[in-house]
Amino acid sequence: MKQRNDRLFRNPIVGVGAAVCALACGGGDDGSAGNQKESSAVEPSSPAPASLPSRAADLTCASNPLLAGCPPMPAPAPAAPAAPTAAVAPPPAAADCTPTAAGLLDFDDLFQTVSLDLAKADNADAPFYRYISLSDRLQSGACWQDQIGRNRQGLLKMLNMLSISTTLAEVVPVDRENLVYRIDLRDFEWNRAIAVNGLNFDDVWEAIAASNPYAVVFAGDDADDAKADSTTDFPLMFADQMADVATFGNLYYAIVDVDVTQTLANFIANDLGINEVQDVIDGDVIRAGTTQSRVSRQDRLVERHDIGVRSGFYWQSFDFEDAAGNDSIFDDPFGFQAGAREAIFTLPNGMLGFIIADAADAIVEDTDILLDATRDDLRSVTAVSCSNCHAQGLLPVVDEVGARALANARTLGLNQDEILGLQYEYVAPEVFAKVAKDDSAAFYQTALLRLQVATEGTDPVAEAVLHFDDDVTLTTAAGDLGLTPEDLVSNLNLLDPALAVLRQGTLDRDDFTQVYVASLCALSTPLDNQPDAAVCAQALAALGN
Repeated sequence: MKQRNDRLFRNPIVGVGAAVCALACGGGDDGSAGNQKESSAVEPSSPAPASLPSRAADLTCASNPLLAGCPPMPAPAPAAPAAPTAAVAPPPAAADCTPTAAGLLDFDDLFQTVSLDLAKADNADAPFYRYISLSDRLQSGACWQDQIGRNRQGLLKMLNMLSISTTLAEVVPVDRENLVYRIDLRDFEWNRAIAVNGLNFDDVWEAIAASNPYAVVFAGDDADDAKADSTTDFPLMFADQMADVATFGNLYYAIVDVDVTQTLANFIANDLGINEVQDVIDGDVIRAGTTQSRVSRQDRLVERHDIGVRSGFYWQSFDFEDAAGNDSIFDDPFGFQAGAREAIFTLPNGMLGFIIADAADAIVEDTDILLDATRDDLRSVTAVSCSNCHAQGLLPVVDEVGARALANARTLGLNQDEILGLQYEYVAPEVFAKVAKDDSAAFYQTALLRLQVATEGTDPVAEAVLHFDDDVTLTTAAGDLGLTPEDLVSNLNLLDPALAVLRQGTLDRDDFTQVYVASLCALSTPLDNQPDAAVCAQALAALGN
């Protein structure tokens, strides 16, 4: 084949602007260091990535400027299945129910459970053990018989999408009701120091606790034993409260080892081992452009690369904003300058990672270019907005660029090499859809199947976050405080007057958060394990008491 001209080889990221989750939460534009131990990790097989169409072509096609009659793009070979392909259906929806005292796990119960489990642990392992509870959901009205499976799936997915380990990892129930789970920091490579917004933390768990306003230091015989054995002030947190901070912004990036002080381009090149320009030259990308995105305010282009440093894929989308003077992909389908791009890539364990970058290619936490209808401000946020949109994996995009550019080849001044390049980069919808489907099956859905997490339906992590961020009801508040609703109602007079509205109405989650610790201190006086006195004094002072 003769050399294609320089326009085809232009760096696709020069002048790139904002970015968020490749196939970028905007997919579906189709109109439809650790210490040695005995690990509980689930070893994934090495999946075969979706194969891209070959660049080789019949050179006699070059005799026709529009390549009429050229052979169609060959479909990629199917990915080798790495796990059973039977879908895991989501658990049934929960029925309404009201918790009773018999089903209550208060903080004495929780710390006793944790302390007893740690007492049985090997001295070398205990410092890496942490505990996550789902009991607040039970106490807030979610019948565990119906919901415990779904909540456990959300916990498993959250932990593994926040892992940089090459293996998937399980959680271990430590109570009779399967509401309290033990994790080992080493299973997720959480036993490493990380920095978040300029603050250094000894490990990932400590960084999450520092961002979690519901993580409270307790004192008491069981709490003290648990803290001593696990070597942390926070041996226990609740799953939904963790998800509400760990799946957002710069904390999320730090957990999945994305350095926000570098540009997205540097992350792609240095951390993923991808040479974007060379991939375009070698024909190792496929693209699809659309004006019909369901979540983006702008036209979009989606592009796929293979990760260079390990098995996996990297998808990115570019957005085009007319007001910013960006190029049109229809006027110049090769040398465009985009106004935004978004990224989805496989983590080492096969789960999905997400990144957003701004117009200067700096990695940022959110964007207003992509829309998240579940949020009041409509802004898409890493990673929970992206995880919600891509609950079942990658989504196909129907290309509008290739056919339109071919039809206007003379007007656009395309030469024969560029026309050939159009056919091999801007692939047919069925080819694009198959590559996206094969990528999802080979990595992400295989990981979910191995974890026995639903591959159909909505995202259990996003569900947990959305439920937690809803306005607080009486039952929700009771769950967070470790009480039954009846107990909370009878003790509201002891608490901040702002909580009185819970008798008949709801309270904004942020307003509840402001009075949570002080409320917990007031309601925990009958317990053997209570919030630390210094923590309570600080909470009361913050409220002016």
